[in-house]
Amino acid sequence: MRMRFGLAVLLTVAAPAFADIITITPPNPPSGQSQSPAPFTYRGTTGSRDQQVYSSSFFSGPQSLTSLAFRSTPSFLNGADYANVIINLSTTTHGDELGTPLSTVFADNIGSDVTNIYSGPLSFAAPTDQGFDYVINFTKPFRYNPAAGNLLLDVLIPAGTSVSGQGFFLASFDTANQPNDGVASVSDIFDGNATRGSIDTSGSITKFTGTAIAGTVPEPASWAMMVAGFGLVGVAVRRRPFIRFA
Repeated sequence: MRMRFGLAVLLTVAAPAFADIITITPPNPPSGQSQSPAPFTYRGTTGSRDQQVYSSSFFSGPQSLTSLAFRSTPSFLNGADYANVIINLSTTTHGDELGTPLSTVFADNIGSDVTNIYSGPLSFAAPTDQGFDYVINFTKPFRYNPAAGNLLLDVLIPAGTSVSGQGFFLASFDTANQPNDGVASVSDIFDGNATRGSIDTSGSITKFTGTAIAGTVPEPASWAMMVAGFGLVGVAVRRRPFIRFA
């Protein structure tokens, strides 16, 4: 009996889990409610800081997020080049106007699982139509569990960073701007050294792409453990004493 129980536990721990690639967007995102240069900045070298929060209700379950994309504003189809951008994600207890709203102090909104998902130069090509054309592929995935809180996007363009591109607003982002719509932001789009920002009910309409976390995919060591476990089971069966019945 002990041998069978040991085999069952081994299979439960080591069996692989298969996940589906899914794309997440706010439900029925409105089009062209307002235009905003956030979560980035105008041209120049002053830098900027912007935090946006997305309600956990937008997500069906735990995700390993690997990229995001912003939708361009109609009639503002411009590109932009940023010499340096630092982007973090974290889980936060803050949200939109319902519950605990975002703090004006950037540091107060950041969760303990903060993860840097992109650092370095970033370029947005001029979109050809109003789509999710401003794409950022993460250099490190972010494991997000909506049961733990809302998702916080934190975008910093350090002061002194060169920002250039065509048009007055450079990259221009289509935003959702209704009370209690599950998105909100706090920003200072003119100062990369700012520690505080202004609260706004709007947030850029964003598409997150990731993998649903249905379980833990085993590491090579786990596969080795499983193979070794089968070997031990085989040895145990082979050495089992033979009982002769009279």
